[in-house]
Amino acid sequence: MNSDPRDPDAGERPKAPRFTSVHLLIALSLLFVASPFIQELPSARVIQRFLIAAVFLSALFAVSGRGSLLAGSLLAGAAILGQWIGFFIPAVASYSLLPALAFLIFVIARVLAYILSATEVDNETLCACLSGFLMIGLLWATGYIMLGQIDPSAFNFTVPGQTMDGFEAFYFSFVTLSTIGYGDITPVSRVAKMLCVMEAITGMFYVAVLVARLVSIYSSSAKSNSDDNNG
Repeated sequence: MNSDPRDPDAGERPKAPRFTSVHLLIALSLLFVASPFIQELPSARVIQRFLIAAVFLSALFAVSGRGSLLAGSLLAGAAILGQWIGFFIPAVASYSLLPALAFLIFVIARVLAYILSATEVDNETLCACLSGFLMIGLLWATGYIMLGQIDPSAFNFTVPGQTMDGFEAFYFSFVTLSTIGYGDITPVSRVAKMLCVMEAITGMFYVAVLVARLVSIYSSSAKSNSDDNNG
């Protein structure tokens, strides 16, 4: 939008604030920290869906540029709508998670593209790195929930009555992603085992590539500053 020539301060107006990876990291942290404390509440499933919707919206505005805003908006809208369809129509709950999986893949791809194209290591880059790791865990948690609904016997729990839903899926996903493996939840079906192996490999490669990229950026920045000082 062009500035109004009649307004002498039009050119000095600050830019409108935008969502960044910092906001996305805050939304993700709120979701993961709050999840275990809301499980016993009567409205736990509703609260969790609102928290997930906040993460999806934060991710949308943090990673979508002009060229990808429409695609991101459609995916985010479908993902949020699918969450509520699964809530009100349990018979299609598993398949209603497909849009969420597609949107999470979109966000992770955008975050990785930003990290790999970054030219300096700053707060934005670091928060993007952390957000990408957490989004990978959220992606697999959604996949585990979907698999647990399709095949309830896909996972074995040492605590009777547990199901692969909500916080249990988050917990199992990040235990697998970090390759800790406490053994209280174990994959039984071949599909579940394959997903666990894929997540563990993805987590290791993500950290390795991330560290290599950050070191490369920092080294290039330090060399450039050194050349400028010598010159």
